[in-house]
Amino acid sequence: MISKFTGSGFVRFSVSGAGVLLFTLLLTYLLTEVFFLYYLYSYIVVLLTATILNYILATKIIFRTKEKHRMRFFYYILSLSVFYFADIFLARFLTESLLIWYMASIFISRVIFFLLKFIYYKTFLFNDRSIFYKGK
Repeated sequence: MISKFTGSGFVRFSVSGAGVLLFTLLLTYLLTEVFFLYYLYSYIVVLLTATILNYILATKIIFRTKEKHRMRFFYYILSLSVFYFADIFLARFLTESLLIWYMASIFISRVIFFLLKFIYYKTFLFNDRSIFYKGK
């Protein structure tokens, strides 16, 4: 059972995800508390910054893809846009509707989308046998 997760890239995805989560939380806090930027604007800036880092980690370290990088990056940006809008919506909902502290809201949202993204990435985006890359 454990080898199924380690062989799937889940451990690498988790470690890199934890690093990017820490980066996201620290930089969001810094931009919000030190530079007095509205927390949601801080979060958006950080998510955009983390996008390139995440893609590089996914292609080079986590899933170790070797081809179709342009097409994969296009699908990555497209799908990530959907994930990020949903992530931002959830963080805002948790903060402004449920009155959860913005840092806790961001943490909760990131964990939920972390799991959803791994499943999507493993099944479709970084899988050469997925419907995205058949016959291309």
